[in-house]
Amino acid sequence: MTPSFSVGFTPALTLRARIALERLRNGEADRSLVNLVSQVAIITSFISRAGHGQLDIAEIESVERGLGEVLGEADHTGGGMCLNRWSRDSRT
Repeated sequence: MTPSFSVGFTPALTLRARIALERLRNGEADRSLVNLVSQVAIITSFISRAGHGQLDIAEIESVERGLGEVLGEADHTGGGMCLNRWSRDSRT
């Protein structure tokens, strides 16, 4: 059975988000990448809080906080982003 996608959610969006996550995990830091992954985390949080899936809300909140800290650091340092907290072996 082929999944149906609502307006605004496409396989292309999923692919962009996955590529952004992999780029971040490989140490590439860029505001647009962090923003995209942040949007996915927020959407995931809404879906999980609505009772769908089995993700731990605490884990999602941890990711949201971490991404917020990265963006906050970038604002304070003039744009430089440090992603040392996330490595290739990390769960996030």
